Amino acid sequence: MSALFLKASLIMSFVKKNILWFIFALLLFASMVLYFVVANRYILATESIAFFDQSAGIEKVYSAIKWPDNQNNKIRVIYFWQAYCPCDATVMPHFKELYKEHANDTIDFYLSDLSLIGLPPVALSSINLSTTASSTKYDRPFDHILNEGLTDRFRPFVSHTPAVAIWNENNELTYYGPHSLGYVCNTESSFVKKVIDSLLQNIHSKNTNIVGDGCFCKV
Repeated sequence: MSALFLKASLIMSFVKKNILWFIFALLLFASMVLYFVVANRYILATESIAFFDQSAGIEKVYSAIKWPDNQNNKIRVIYFWQAYCPCDATVMPHFKELYKEHANDTIDFYLSDLSLIGLPPVALSSINLSTTASSTKYDRPFDHILNEGLTDRFRPFVSHTPAVAIWNENNELTYYGPHSLGYVCNTESSFVKKVIDSLLQNIHSKNTNIVGDGCFCKV
């Protein structure tokens, strides 16, 4: 009995002397577990090649939207993005510049956040546009946020982000694809800027089914 008591005393003495090391090791292990859980759930893996070949589906969803009367006869730009995609983070500053540049043009910029948890699907024929305007002009590079139900309708046809769809004032899809090719998005490399500039000059063309080469996150 005395031998057992002695062993227990030695163990307690060892624990007391090294308690800080035990706490440090425990915190280190917990932080590593937390990092891998968060990284796996919230930091999306990137890919260098993306296919934007679902323009027919994008057009079908768009054609079912009932646009408010005061939003007709406008160029519409929908930016599909994911909050935890590092590629989207690099594109957002350029999108903000683009938004400021065209603040006085007949263009509406929309954000479709594919990182939101989807709502139960609704019948395609009953889709109504419900948007929320930005709280302060220029604090975000878009005029409206698409509601979750409508975003979920687009979701099956958006394989990667960053992705952009652009419609002309006649509600014709003129572009669906990446912001740009390559890993840098700027004025020179931006497809979106070129398409918008062309539409403002009444130059109409259709650019869809594009293979992207750059930085993308799978949806």
